[in-house]
Amino acid sequence: MAAPREITTNKHGFHVKWVLNEKTLLSRNSCKTEVKTVEGMPDVKWYLQSVHNVKGFYLYFNIESENEIEYTTYLHFFLNPDHARCESGISIGKKSIEIDRPYDSSFGKYIINGIVKINFHGFFRYTRQEQINFNIQSVCSAEEWGLRFKQNLPTDFTIMVEGQTIQIHKLIVSAESTVFKRMFEGSFKEARENQVTIPDCKYEIVQAAVDYCYAQNISAILEDQSKCIDLLCFANQYDFLTLKPKLENHLGQKICKENLSLLVSTADKTSSIQLRQSCIYFFSALINRNETFPPEELAEFDFQFLQDMCTQALNH
Repeated sequence: MAAPREITTNKHGFHVKWVLNEKTLLSRNSCKTEVKTVEGMPDVKWYLQSVHNVKGFYLYFNIESENEIEYTTYLHFFLNPDHARCESGISIGKKSIEIDRPYDSSFGKYIINGIVKINFHGFFRYTRQEQINFNIQSVCSAEEWGLRFKQNLPTDFTIMVEGQTIQIHKLIVSAESTVFKRMFEGSFKEARENQVTIPDCKYEIVQAAVDYCYAQNISAILEDQSKCIDLLCFANQYDFLTLKPKLENHLGQKICKENLSLLVSTADKTSSIQLRQSCIYFFSALINRNETFPPEELAEFDFQFLQDMCTQALNH
């Protein structure tokens, strides 16, 4: 039976890193990323596509949605979070958006060791809130399934942290963390012994990350800024694919003058491009409202952050 689901106007983040090798670029063949969906927006699909035609080489952002959505994207040709190209707009149905024409005479600077790294992220949100039905056969929620999995199936790996153990299923955690996936599949000591010790990390942070893999509620951690930052650091270190952008989005909505410097530092420490961009937007909005920081507080911001903020302000 069709399960009713409420569509909200909350923002839902997405992120992809796409690596193109020089051979592919020179072959002038068109290619695309895999089609991706967005958690919390089941009718939305998207992918990136590089296309050759007689006029040159173009990069497109393709969206498909049954409902009207708003999108905001940021495009980088390297992992450093400066010089992002931003696009935004409204879409419904199928839409193909040209986001850049990168392959001109100056594009060679983006080719490093024979590859180009494209970092693409942003968020979607529905433009209106309503009740619709999706044809989803639902026996129980993802949280209930995760709990059943934890309680009823034997575990096959042990995480040791602060003298305590966390029993996990490799299948579940490897689906979220590429670092754990490599650990499980490689010829490492951890793979042979089916256990790992995680130093310099708090038990409750690692437990929260594991609970997230099982779709359990971790809101208690998110309500504490310090713990949320610790969880973001862990998610970055162990490459939790969907947890990290959600934490960036959560912290991005909590930015204020009192924590701006801390969150800028956190974003740089964890390579959190989305969070860093949110900090830039917040700081720019303060300047536009003629709100300033005392000199001693302004000195806490690194020069690169201030430079990027000024550059983006001048380019818009």
